[in-house]
Amino acid sequence: MSEYSFPQLFIEDVDSERIICLKNSEYAWASIPEKNNCTKYYGSIPYEEILKYIDLEKAILKRSTILFNTGEPSKALFFSENTQLCLQEAKGRRVFYIGSMKHVRKNDLIAYIVTRKNEVRNIYSTCEGFILAVIDLTWERPERIIVVVAIEQPREIIIR
Repeated sequence: MSEYSFPQLFIEDVDSERIICLKNSEYAWASIPEKNNCTKYYGSIPYEEILKYIDLEKAILKRSTILFNTGEPSKALFFSENTQLCLQEAKGRRVFYIGSMKHVRKNDLIAYIVTRKNEVRNIYSTCEGFILAVIDLTWERPERIIVVVAIEQPREIIIR
């Protein structure tokens, strides 16, 4: 399994126990009853479910998304709806993600895969941008990861 720390993803108009509320141009933590007072609200989703909110044909986000890293308690990255994405899949008998957690450049080494013949192959990034998600599907056979890169720069927001 890859050594990737999973940040939390919040999607616009999704009901959940954890909510980020946009009110008076400020982002703040809220509870479910408070969401009616919000201009917009963003609900937490399980990490792997981000694929439901991506148009895989056009490679764009269907809804605005907030990426919250627990290591930085008040900061988050905001990706707006229709953000252009780059999707890259790596699969093999074993897959190890070794890329950056925040930004990737074209031709950066991002993963190692072990083939059925026990050969180790390098996987290089096909695009440049900000890492939105690294979806680790190691329970599938062959194992695979999907790297979701936002080509457009996200906006940094403060959550109070």
